Amino acid sequence: MAEKYYSLDKRENLGKLFKVISVVCLVLLLVEPLVHLHPTFVIEHTFGFYGVFGFLSCMVLVFATKVLRELLMRDEGLCSDE
Repeated sequence: MAEKYYSLDKRENLGKLFKVISVVCLVLLLVEPLVHLHPTFVIEHTFGFYGVFGFLSCMVLVFATKVLRELLMRDEGLCSDE
């Protein structure tokens, strides 16, 4: 049986995807002053706040999962029913 092939298996496609996502993020950042926002807090008036806030939120989630993994994982030998 042939192994499935995915477009992201090639390293050069990952580079292309990274460039496309970077360009989209840059365009969204540059368009931000043209969009009327409805900020609630003073810090939301800062240019690029939502992008930075989203990035930092994702980083916190990644680090929280690493900590939770260490707390919740147990040895494989402990859960055997032999």
